[in-house]
Amino acid sequence: MSFDCEFKDKLLIFILIIISASPILPNGVRLFLLVLVISFLILKLINKKVTSLLLLFVGVFTISLTQDAYYITEYGFNTGSLIYIPLSLFSGYLVAQSYHPTYFLNIYEKIVSVLCILALVLYAVFMSFPQLIVILPDYSYYNMNNKTAYFLNVLTSESGKSIGRNSGFASEPGLYQFFINLALWWRLRRNKGAIDLISWVYVATIVTTNSTVGILCLLLILFINSSRSTFFLIIILSIVSFPLLVSTYEYQLQNKLMGSDAFRSRLEPFINAINYSLVNLAGIGSVKYSAIYEALNIGGWDSFSQTILRYGYQGFIVLSIALASVVRMNLAIGIVIIALLCAQNLWFVSVVSVFYFWALDWNKSKALYGAIQKEST
Repeated sequence: MSFDCEFKDKLLIFILIIISASPILPNGVRLFLLVLVISFLILKLINKKVTSLLLLFVGVFTISLTQDAYYITEYGFNTGSLIYIPLSLFSGYLVAQSYHPTYFLNIYEKIVSVLCILALVLYAVFMSFPQLIVILPDYSYYNMNNKTAYFLNVLTSESGKSIGRNSGFASEPGLYQFFINLALWWRLRRNKGAIDLISWVYVATIVTTNSTVGILCLLLILFINSSRSTFFLIIILSIVSFPLLVSTYEYQLQNKLMGSDAFRSRLEPFINAINYSLVNLAGIGSVKYSAIYEALNIGGWDSFSQTILRYGYQGFIVLSIALASVVRMNLAIGIVIIALLCAQNLWFVSVVSVFYFWALDWNKSKALYGAIQKEST
């Protein structure tokens, strides 16, 4: 044992003795020292880098919760997100500490494969027989009324017709594609780049989402993780299906990319959010945000502007550190997660945040590190 470690242990035991018996310590000082001891013990028991990132997030959340405590007096308790977001991120931390990524992702991929197959079958049925959609039960989500077959949520237009995009069990196709791309990425790694039948099911599912981000991430995953023979097969299939690819490109260009109404509807709140954040550098917390976002049109779809609004630029910096760690660990999954966060405010959910903490634990992250060629057999 080094002198430094021995000194820390002696100091720890000294503090425990003093706070247990000394009558001269104010209660506030006693509580502070107790929290200090607990924090030291947590750092001693688990990975220091991982916990350091968690403590950075705790600091960000503490600033925001202080603001929320003030604004609750003005706006009332108008949102549960001030609690839900920190707890979601903490659950990602606990998952990273509790499960090895290989074990967790193997189970994850098996579950997603079953859900994906069921959704794809139902999607084929309802696209072939659209008259059946009317018999499905309704559900409402963010003021939108849609139909659900439970394993497949059917998004409908104002006329009640399906928009023709596969959203699976998720709220929308752009979110669903992430779960499928993640499963495909892991399956290809596990299979050393070989594409099997389930992998093709994932590919077909991502194509049916018509998600711009999803299709780009799919191409990246196939390019980085596919074996050479599989990659040549993909090129041949791409040539054969060139008319379909052109049609998909035209759809994305007209309905999703620059100049389209969908693009403008996402860009305007993003610009408004950034402009508003420049005069609120430390963020405004969740309570005030929930009270004003509709009136000011600052409710962007992405994670980055929303993080800056709620948690300030300090929150953006900590999130950037976490994402940089994931990219350093594995380029493909890092880009897939960043692409998701550019379109969805989901930086805190456990399925995403678990990668932040895995990336800082070498004993666990080495199972995910680098390209598949670097993995041992």
